[in-house]
Amino acid sequence: IWDLSSEHSVRGGLSMLYVPGQVTYTSVPGFGIMRDETSRMTGGLDLGYRWQPSEHRAHEVALELWLDDRDYRVGSPSVLVGEEERGETLTYEYTHDRNWSFGGLFSRFDEPTPGTEVDGHYHSIWSSYRLSSGNRFTLFLTHTNPAPGEQKWYTVGGQWTIEVGARREDSRRTWN
Repeated sequence: IWDLSSEHSVRGGLSMLYVPGQVTYTSVPGFGIMRDETSRMTGGLDLGYRWQPSEHRAHEVALELWLDDRDYRVGSPSVLVGEEERGETLTYEYTHDRNWSFGGLFSRFDEPTPGTEVDGHYHSIWSSYRLSSGNRFTLFLTHTNPAPGEQKWYTVGGQWTIEVGARREDSRRTWN
């Protein structure tokens, strides 16, 4: 986290996982049940900006980009096949006061499969209420579209969060 001023801060992160040899058993249409992974690389980049004009009011925007690239062997004789998945997530959260916050999320993902490409997305809105210190309830509505021509669905739900452990003195740095 980098503090640009007393009201503005940015954050960034980068992650990567490389697995040179991993065996996974999966049903692959047209190829069979066994899938011997030979390599996998997963990476992500996230960026965020936070503007906090007063003690209990803030605006936060975050962007996450990710990639999952794998090569595996299938069939007999063994054939090397590649598969790549990638996606983006854009999030906005508005903290209204000490107790209320509201937000929205838009996510898009691309899951190419042999012979076809699948583009999906999901959207979500939520509202959170702080019941007490370290204790809040979130109500959300999500719309999921896994791919063109596939069943779409809505999810309505609630989440009760209880935080445990020691609190940091500088709460701005925790990105509530």
